[in-house]
Amino acid sequence: RMARVAPLIQEWVRGGNTPPHLYTTEEWKGMGDTFAIELADMQDARDVLWGHDPVGPDAVTLQDLRLHTEREIRQTLLQLRLRLLLATQMHAEVGNLLLSGMPSFTAYMRAALRLTGQKAPLDTSVVIERAAAMADLDPKPMLECWRIRRASSPLALGITDQIGRAHV
Repeated sequence: RMARVAPLIQEWVRGGNTPPHLYTTEEWKGMGDTFAIELADMQDARDVLWGHDPVGPDAVTLQDLRLHTEREIRQTLLQLRLRLLLATQMHAEVGNLLLSGMPSFTAYMRAALRLTGQKAPLDTSVVIERAAAMADLDPKPMLECWRIRRASSPLALGITDQIGRAHV
């Protein structure tokens, strides 16, 4: 199977794409604790077009989602702190870190909404607003980062700057 799929994977990667993860059906069935965030996202945003649904309604437990979310947030914070400390071109690198982290940050927000019994909307702006409300925070800085990322614009931001005062 790997020999048959290798040329397709190589072409995919040559096209600038990230290599996919390949699992057997049996391996996939045991991934609920490893990919709980991703599986929960798939449950909310999928349409099965043909065949068996590989992401059934019981693919994720709240316990697995909580543990996976906690691990991912801790790891992301550690990596973010390290990369901030090592940033040599402070304004450009800090802005890039924030923008490149937005998909992960919003995935964690969706997970937090699910863990509090709320539905996680597919619209990222709504996710940011609901997560901010849940934490009693102003959603405007994250919404602005999301807008900038979607526009593929650069963000020059110092480590102590607030988003509203940053130079875009």
